[in-house]
Amino acid sequence: MFKKLLATTAVLALVVSARATITASLVDLGSPLYEGNVVYDIVVSLTDGPDPWGSDDWIAASMTATLTGDCTFINIDPCNPPEWPILPIYIYDSFFTSPALFPNTYDYGFVSYGPDPPVEEDQLRSGEWYDTIDTGNGDFVINRLSVLYVDGGTMHIDLAVAAVNTGGEFFPYTWEITIPEPAGLALLALAGLVLTHRR
Repeated sequence: MFKKLLATTAVLALVVSARATITASLVDLGSPLYEGNVVYDIVVSLTDGPDPWGSDDWIAASMTATLTGDCTFINIDPCNPPEWPILPIYIYDSFFTSPALFPNTYDYGFVSYGPDPPVEEDQLRSGEWYDTIDTGNGDFVINRLSVLYVDGGTMHIDLAVAAVNTGGEFFPYTWEITIPEPAGLALLALAGLVLTHRR
């Protein structure tokens, strides 16, 4: 399961016309590769709406993530999930994915973009993506952001998510993160003290 939630994670239930609940969280996976690397997952959580709506389904997201300072995204092209068992760096690459198909990525044709391909630069990752597979309720990874740094910097993320029971309406989240994360915030996260932050 996920190691910890950032103290600055955005966790907010959004109820649309009393139909369904969708939340988005930023999960800190720590430094799984080596010192000077931090990895974050964007996770969506879906739960039942009241009758007659029932189970929900994630359908799409839009994201822009921007780095400052000497931080850069790890971006292996293409991402190769079949090689994950022997090359851990592939596991902690940066990639777009979807609830039904994680850990497979667009490079293997499993995630759809529209109307344009994603931007995948050293300090910028941006795109709109979706799938058409009904995965129902649960907690799902839809994006992984792996960052290299020397002295550090910041990461700003703007995210919007949509689900079937929200009528396709997108709801925004934003995060502003210091890299590396200050020790005080890390302790708060480990203690389970999660602060809400929504645009």
